[in-house]
Amino acid sequence: MRFTDGREDEVDHVLWCTGYRATVPFLDPALVPDPARLPLYRHAFPLDDDALSFVGLMQSPGSALPVVEAQSRLLAAYVTGRLSRPSRDRMPASVTAEAHAARERWGDRRPHMRINVDQYLRQVARDLEGVRRATPLAGRRVIVTGAAGTFGRALGARFTELGAHVFGLGLHADASAPVPVVGCDLTDPESVTKGVEEAVRLLGGGVDVLVNKAGRGGPAPAELRPSTEVHAQLALNLLGAWDVTAAAPPPPRTGARPGGVPRLTDGGSCHCRWPPRTGCPSGPSPPTRTRYGWRPARTWA
Repeated sequence: MRFTDGREDEVDHVLWCTGYRATVPFLDPALVPDPARLPLYRHAFPLDDDALSFVGLMQSPGSALPVVEAQSRLLAAYVTGRLSRPSRDRMPASVTAEAHAARERWGDRRPHMRINVDQYLRQVARDLEGVRRATPLAGRRVIVTGAAGTFGRALGARFTELGAHVFGLGLHADASAPVPVVGCDLTDPESVTKGVEEAVRLLGGGVDVLVNKAGRGGPAPAELRPSTEVHAQLALNLLGAWDVTAAAPPPPRTGARPGGVPRLTDGGSCHCRWPPRTGCPSGPSPPTRTRYGWRPARTWA
């Protein structure tokens, strides 16, 4: 390897850290001649085109994923009409100020793409402070098993955020939890029946969605005979979920989608009874054993 100062050296590997070129070949060059020099409000919205938006067209000294997520939330708020874009008079001044600050910090290379990560995330958070949250599940009644666990708490919080009325089933009752938990031992069928009945009563007499998230342990080596722990896993992960699913009542026909309660299990399968013409939102149904043999899986239209 011969360097520009005349030195030479024997090398084994060369790593070409040449960066990247910003291109948008799917857009008309007349519309976007040079993406790296494109002035974008909040690094996402062109100043003179309300129908075009960009997510990820930026250069960050930190992780790109938080920035992309923030831009996605901002874009979603604009697209759904929950947030109005500022006037065209305000946007150019903001873009010019950010580009000037970028030149001061990083020089003249791609000033329009440069993002100060922390400052940008704070700014987007301020933009979204007054946004009315969408509540597509307003009025829906949800039961989550394993509600006291990490994922159970997250699911309960998310359903609540979307407007649903949520109660959890857990081994220990906790009425003060963010999502109230009804005490229920999922390995005891009688306790399951009582727990589900109590949760349904607290939800107002029905349930629209059941999420079986309770679980125990992990897979055991298949070459070993099933131990006591394996039997405990099966009792909770399989039979417990089965008992809860069987105990949950279907929603009333009035004002609800016909066909039964959507039952979501930990493995992502859906044990619901959507009619064929309506279609199951979770995709193909599993093969089913019938009196005359196995019925193949059906993909709903």
